[in-house]
Amino acid sequence: ARLHEVGLAVSFHSYHKHGAYLIANSAMSGFSRDEQRMLANLVLAHRRKLARPEIDDAPKLTRTYTRQLAVILRIAVHLNRTRSWQPLPDITLSTKGRSVTVGFPGDFLAGHPMTQTDFDDEAAYLAAAGIALTVS
Repeated sequence: ARLHEVGLAVSFHSYHKHGAYLIANSAMSGFSRDEQRMLANLVLAHRRKLARPEIDDAPKLTRTYTRQLAVILRIAVHLNRTRSWQPLPDITLSTKGRSVTVGFPGDFLAGHPMTQTDFDDEAAYLAAAGIALTVS
């Protein structure tokens, strides 16, 4: 998660692609090439399209973990959009098959319309990858 914005050092435009390139092509001691490739794919998949050829070409086990971790990272990024030190309310997350449910307490989303909009957009991106996101 700490690396997901590393591409901003190159450019804001397509920073997830720049970040994936930097991670994939840097000397990162302590990481195997497969681990580095997985990290690069996570950074690439953390915004916009989740279904990507780079992930589809990875070994099956890595591909499955990368997709699962990418969904979690994407949700975390949306929850941290304000970069506030204010604690978030108790949020629930549950999964069943290819469905993910994120639950907010009370009228939190009514008081945070941009968060609602972010999650509406995210639901569309995940639906394109065959994952149903429900936010309540």
